[in-house]
Amino acid sequence: MKTIFTDIEGVLCAPDTLRQLKLEYSSIEVNHCALPWTQLLADLLGDVNVEIVIHSSWRHHYSLVEIKKYFPVVIQGRIVACVLGHGRYDGILSYIDKNSIKEFVVLDDIADFFPENWKYLILCNSDVGLSDPVVQKKLRYFLR
Repeated sequence: MKTIFTDIEGVLCAPDTLRQLKLEYSSIEVNHCALPWTQLLADLLGDVNVEIVIHSSWRHHYSLVEIKKYFPVVIQGRIVACVLGHGRYDGILSYIDKNSIKEFVVLDDIADFFPENWKYLILCNSDVGLSDPVVQKKLRYFLR
C-alpha cells in the first residue's frame, strides 16, 4: 500500500483561508470549504490503494477524528493516523519505520522541515497548494 503524508495549511488550503474564516484551534468548527483543495485530493486518489497520514501542526490541536471532518467523506476512511512527536521529518521517519512503509510521498509547503533535495518531498507553493498542476502531476506519477 502507498502512503501520502500531508500537511494541511499550504497544501490543502491557503494559510490565510483559516484566518479569514476565524477558525481557532480552541474551537473547531467544521466547514468543508475551509479546505478547498481536499476535493482535488479525493479526485486524484480515485480508487488507488493509498492511505493518508497527517503531519500538519493540526495534530497538536485536533484529534484524528476532528481532522477527518475537514475532508470529503469519500476519503475520510483513508486517513489512518497522525505522526507523533513535534518534528515533521522525525515523526514521518518514525511512522515509516514502525509501520514498514515502502512507498510514500510527503506533501508540504515548507522545505526547511526536511533534508535538502529529499526525493520523497513534493513541495507546494502555499498560495496554491494542491491546486498547482505541477504538484498534481507529481502526485499522479506517485499514484501510478
